[in-house]
Amino acid sequence: MTTRLYMFAAICALLSVLSSYAYAQKIKLAAEDSWPPYATAEGQGYSWMLIKEAYAHTGGEPSFEVVPYTRALIITQKGGVDACFNVTRQQSTEDTYYFGEEPLLVAHASFFTMAGRDYGFKSLQDIPDGFKLGVMIGYEYGDIFEKNKNRFAIEAVPSQEQLINMLTLGRIDGMIMFNKVAEYNFNKMGFPSVLFEPVFENHQSEIYVAFNKISKKSPRLAAMLDEGLRYLRETGRYDEIMLTPIE
Repeated sequence: MTTRLYMFAAICALLSVLSSYAYAQKIKLAAEDSWPPYATAEGQGYSWMLIKEAYAHTGGEPSFEVVPYTRALIITQKGGVDACFNVTRQQSTEDTYYFGEEPLLVAHASFFTMAGRDYGFKSLQDIPDGFKLGVMIGYEYGDIFEKNKNRFAIEAVPSQEQLINMLTLGRIDGMIMFNKVAEYNFNKMGFPSVLFEPVFENHQSEIYVAFNKISKKSPRLAAMLDEGLRYLRETGRYDEIMLTPIE
């Protein structure tokens, strides 16, 4: 009898272990490499930290493939990965990707020029046709930008540093950049922020994880992330993460 009980307990323990492995949901994400402090060259940063901890709470095991942002969008759309992140939810992305309910973060983006130019612009609609405007390749800048972008002489580049250098050298007359990203890169490149003027706020973006529409598990993966992000916010851990210094 004792032997049978021992065997029964051992089997139950084994089944418990196997069950825990079965429950762990693997998620493969494409991580962009040029949006610090949200995404560093290594694909890490605030967004990476939030995703890892959110899924840890709900039994997910995320892995990350670091690629340029445009590549992240393409391989997600084609089903090469489950999701990518730091995607603005707007009409063009809603048509292409599956989104959960909870944003990763809210980011503010401004139209920047060199200080002292005094163009007098109050919004994108005020910018004249042919204006040399710098943006990042593949980034979303809001629906108003989408409606106006064909009026501008757009220079799209793959890195934030290149965008800033083009502005300082006069190759572009202005650029759109997210405020915290601009501040991070100004400091990293050794430029005092007073050299640049945030003329007006271009848009405020809720930044999401975008899941591919091919996989049937995308709704479940999105729901798991939503639950984890809500937990981080409710416990105060979200704010702790966002105050972590990013090198």
